[in-house]
Amino acid sequence: MMGRLSLETAGENPQLRQQISAAFAHWQHAIAMVIEQAVTQKELPTNTDSESLAGFVLNGWEGHSCVRRRKKATRRLRFSYATSSMGC
Repeated sequence: MMGRLSLETAGENPQLRQQISAAFAHWQHAIAMVIEQAVTQKELPTNTDSESLAGFVLNGWEGHSCVRRRKKATRRLRFSYATSSMGC
């Protein structure tokens, strides 16, 4: 939802663009905190960059949401994060 709002309105309104950017940063940080917990609990490798991975997850989710709306799809995104390929 925020991705669509940012695309449609933020270009015309710098203050709104700043607020939307802050919202994305807040969400990314919240996701990063969960990823950090997974690292601490040894569910992810210790060298996991939690902020980068959180940004990837958030951008992937927003991108999927845009594609889903474009296709008028009803199926939700399903994925798994395979840690085995990361040497765990």
